Amino acid sequence: MEGRLCRWALALQEFDFTIKYRKGINNQNADALSRLVSDCSNHFNAAVQIVAPTISNQELQSAQTADPVISKVISTLLEGAEPQGNEWKRFPLRRFAQLFPRLQLSNGILLVRQTSGIGDEYVVPVIPSSMKGTLMKSCHEAQSAGHLGTNRTLARLRRTAYWIGMDRDVLQFCKKCMVCQRCKLGRPV
Repeated sequence: MEGRLCRWALALQEFDFTIKYRKGINNQNADALSRLVSDCSNHFNAAVQIVAPTISNQELQSAQTADPVISKVISTLLEGAEPQGNEWKRFPLRRFAQLFPRLQLSNGILLVRQTSGIGDEYVVPVIPSSMKGTLMKSCHEAQSAGHLGTNRTLARLRRTAYWIGMDRDVLQFCKKCMVCQRCKLGRPV
């Protein structure tokens, strides 16, 4: 089970309901959809468990430490200093200097405070370059994702992660996705 069907199964899990078969002749409120013959022989359990690849705190911490840019930001935060000097004026440290008031460390992991569309604040980890591909793949290609487009993949990622250039990276990732390109409808001329 993939994509839309999987998302529907997840959405319906929160309800307690029973589906009972009613013979067509007894079903007075039948519509065209309820009378369609299903050629699908696959049945699924409504209690679907989706297992997305997760990254442990230890893996994230060691990847952040190995990343030269993120490790520089972490060391500056630990020193209690402000980002200063010419190196902080060049990309990507310049972007982290702008974010500095929103950055924080928790258990050795660099986090950034984000604001949702309705004004709620939450923190997400800063993702090092070595982990971007894994996260994009899990948010775009997982069974619960079903090859969502660029905007929906970005929305899913923003709830759980942050990195500089995320929009550009996700756009390129989705453009290179062969499944999406095969299924994408062309625009009428």
